[in-house]
Amino acid sequence: MARIHLPVSQPFYDAAQAFVSDALRSDGSLFTPGATIWSAAHIADLHRRFNESPDTSSDSFLSKFWRQLQGAEPAIYQLAAELIYIHLLIATKSIGGPAKRKLITTVLGWSVAPVVIPPERDAALDAGLASVGIAYLTYRPFQLWFLIEFVQAWKKLPVAEQTALLADPWAFKAMLFDLPISHAYAQREALLHIVHPDSFEAMVSREHKRTFNERLAAYRSAPSGDVDRDLLQIRQWIDQHYTPGISFYGLPIDPPPPPPEAGPLPRSLGDKLRPYIKLATF
Repeated sequence: MARIHLPVSQPFYDAAQAFVSDALRSDGSLFTPGATIWSAAHIADLHRRFNESPDTSSDSFLSKFWRQLQGAEPAIYQLAAELIYIHLLIATKSIGGPAKRKLITTVLGWSVAPVVIPPERDAALDAGLASVGIAYLTYRPFQLWFLIEFVQAWKKLPVAEQTALLADPWAFKAMLFDLPISHAYAQREALLHIVHPDSFEAMVSREHKRTFNERLAAYRSAPSGDVDRDLLQIRQWIDQHYTPGISFYGLPIDPPPPPPEAGPLPRSLGDKLRPYIKLATF
């Protein structure tokens, strides 16, 4: 199971589950339960303002985002803030809880009817799981662009297909990887863990995934050609030999080798002793 089993990580998974239930399964809200925020109409409005109207000036992200949202109804400002919340949810190291809160509350404050981040969602801002680099923050417009593209495509799917994708992690990955993308690969990797935390590792780096897959290749039961499927096989071995739910980054540099197979037995020993020899070899 790829989920990280640490008490400090639970607020992250609570927020991830809220995203699935309130934004993907319904048109609700992460910040104001009962409100309609993640609707197809609101997403289309935000898509028009942001994805279809890029600001190519040299101004800061917040300055450009403020201009793009000007005149929007309060629900659009809240959707934009909740979208940034999902963008920042998995991140740690390069950006901490205070910086995340400041960015989100700034966008919420632009609305004529601002809301606040509820305590249960606020707690998750201090519980990021993946160390992100400067590029993750520098490419924020691309990350948000991809998130909006994803939710817009998602809302166009029949409910039955949405349900199937939430039940099948590999079908969900195929859907996600069919979307256009530019400089937002880390965000795509983050979405895999947010939506299907038991199947995809809490990593945002494709390079790190490949590195772990190669370094721990001996622990795969049968190479699949898909890095995430291979890592899940390795995860199953890790959970059996270490504390279940440990991060790949917390593993020893050189994990112990798999137990050797028992060698051939002299014929004089006969088949009756074979199980005992195997046990001793193990």
